[in-house]
Amino acid sequence: MPERPIILFGRPGEATKGKRNGGPSYVSRPSHSRQTSRLAPKLAELQKVIDQNKLLIQHSATGVEPEKTLVFTVKGELKSFYM
Repeated sequence: MPERPIILFGRPGEATKGKRNGGPSYVSRPSHSRQTSRLAPKLAELQKVIDQNKLLIQHSATGVEPEKTLVFTVKGELKSFYM
């Protein structure tokens, strides 16, 4: 008796696709005013900490502690984010 038996399958045939029933097909995004009202106080506090030199901003991750690191991903020019 062989170690691995030969398995014979029938001829391949075309299958019909079933209808996919999923969740809603739209993505809900918050409006600009909603994002502003939610994030403005947090960014103002961040700016205050930066102005008081209690926070260091740098372009490199050299010598930073991962537990004390905040990373921003900026869409577009970096100048438009930090001036």
